Formats: sequence, C-alpha cells, structure tokens
Amino acid sequence: MDDSEVIKRFAVVERKFTIVLVASFILFFSTFILEKLGFGYINPAFGFLSGIIIFTIGALKIYKCPKCGSMPKALGAQGIQMSPKSCGNCGVKLR
Repeated sequence: MDDSEVIKRFAVVERKFTIVLVASFILFFSTFILEKLGFGYINPAFGFLSGIIIFTIGALKIYKCPKCGSMPKALGAQGIQMSPKSCGNCGVKLR
C-alpha cells in the first residue's frame, strides 16, 4: 500500500471517528439538555455512560492506522493522538 492510498484511507477513518466523537459528546451532554427541557426524571448516568461507551468502541474499532492497524497513540503520554501526521508504530504518513 503506497502513501497516497494510506492518506486517503486514513481521511475516511478520521471522518468516521469524528462522527463517533460528535455522537458521544451529544450523548454525554444529553443529560444536561434533557434536564433543562424538563426531563429531570431520567438518570443522568445513562447519558454519561452511553457517551463513554460509544467513544471507547469507536476508538478501538474505527480509529486505526490503515497500514499496520494500530491506534495512533499520543507521544510520551497515555491516550490517543487526534489528527496525527504519521503513525507512531509503523511510521507511515497519515496526512
């Protein structure tokens, strides 16, 4: 797989992950929105847990390097790197 194909595939991966990220934030903050609309009887933990679960599944299943299949990790820290220029595992250019 050449660099241009990896860049194109990772652009698709980033778009999908952005949708997952937006959906998880909407679920995460839905409890505040529902409370303001008068639905205070809904357990706030439902929205928080749903958002965290959606984000975790999306990060583990979708957000991977097209060449080696590893998740782009933040350099020198724990967690994932958003919009990386290259893969920390195989070194291929992602942007």
